[in-house]
Amino acid sequence: METSTNQKTKYSSHNLIVFCVSLIFSPIVFFWYVILLPITLPLTLILYHYYKVQIKQHIYDLYQDANKIVQNGLKDYIVPAYQATKTKINEIVDLFFSLIKNKYEPLLQHLVDFRTYLLSFELINSFVNHLKAGKAITSDFKNIICIVLNEVQVKVSNNQLVKFVVLNYNTYILPQLQKLLPIYNYLRSKSGIDQIQQVIIERVLQIPINKIQIIGYAILNESGKTVQNLKPEQEIDRYRIQLHQYAITQFWKIKNFKDQQILELECGDAVGLSYISEEYKPQRCLGVDSSELQIQENLNQYNDISNLKFEIRNPVEIGALCSPNTFDVILGLELKKKEAFRNLDFKSYIRIVSTLLKDDGYLIIGDYDTQEEIQKLQEEISVDGLVITEKNDFTVGITQAMKLQIRNIKQKVRGNGGIIAKYLSEKLKPNEKLLQQLKDRQQIYMVFILKKAKL
Repeated sequence: METSTNQKTKYSSHNLIVFCVSLIFSPIVFFWYVILLPITLPLTLILYHYYKVQIKQHIYDLYQDANKIVQNGLKDYIVPAYQATKTKINEIVDLFFSLIKNKYEPLLQHLVDFRTYLLSFELINSFVNHLKAGKAITSDFKNIICIVLNEVQVKVSNNQLVKFVVLNYNTYILPQLQKLLPIYNYLRSKSGIDQIQQVIIERVLQIPINKIQIIGYAILNESGKTVQNLKPEQEIDRYRIQLHQYAITQFWKIKNFKDQQILELECGDAVGLSYISEEYKPQRCLGVDSSELQIQENLNQYNDISNLKFEIRNPVEIGALCSPNTFDVILGLELKKKEAFRNLDFKSYIRIVSTLLKDDGYLIIGDYDTQEEIQKLQEEISVDGLVITEKNDFTVGITQAMKLQIRNIKQKVRGNGGIIAKYLSEKLKPNEKLLQQLKDRQQIYMVFILKKAKL
């Protein structure tokens, strides 16, 4: 029969094994649970329905065990420690008062000597020496760690098994994984996991996730004021709407769009285009986007605006959108930042887009980037038949609006607690970094107005 010590050692060993296995496999299990959420979530609910009595009993038992542990801890450790501390404090207090009572003068002299010592150079010098010694110890410890890590890295990199694994991974496994990545992305998009995650985030944050994408804003209208006639649901998009107004009106020069047709390329959620369609009453506003899901959301949201239409259109298919010479104004904001334009010949795309413009129609392009990339963008949009009539460095306005929008979003979700605030701060970090780059003019925001010349 095993002794108590051997049993404890055995159980400790078993617990360590269970812990290590859990530590390794828990992330894997959780990963597959999330990937297969449309299956695992209903299965979890079904299992809970049939086993909820056992689950509740198990949770109750765990609670009772935890309560016993807490009670035993209080009785065996906390209370005795408190009593011992209380007794020791009373003894110290009694000793202190006895010293004051019996040795008042010597104690007073000790206090004077101690004050003199504190003010002396000897104490300061001793403190500095201690700091230097601590710094030397820290430096030595850091050097030791670096040496150990370097030796470990050298040994691991020279290990034949490691070399074999890395070589086979790079040669055989990684290329196969890269081939499977588009399939994985397709299955993930069809499974609805991303949509479920987005809905959860929006419910908790009480703000759509796409509103955290900050760039694409302007701050003031032609009178130096913000837009005043917005609907309550448009407030979160105030600065994006003002940028669209700024661009469409060509820096406040054009105010009449009656009987005109307006096209926005990669319109996204179309908050700016919807405002233009209602405020300026053009004959038709058409928004195209490469995302089928986004277009469907727009159709559902803006189905009451008669002069606002939407179509799914990949950038390579833009030439088949309609017959040539159809639109009076075409707007494209931050097109090169969109996923659909990543491997596209942008100059050829602009050349095709220009054929959709009427004679004397306007193409408006806005984007942010480094000085060199903005210069390259200007060269790409300078195609035959289009003339740049005006360009405007709008970096200051964008910077002001981004700063206000970041502050508004943080204020809106501040009441949701620390976890949400931490999540939001992570989401906002790229925007805050971009804001600083715009402030420092490492990147600039330019708006170009191009006019189609008559043939």
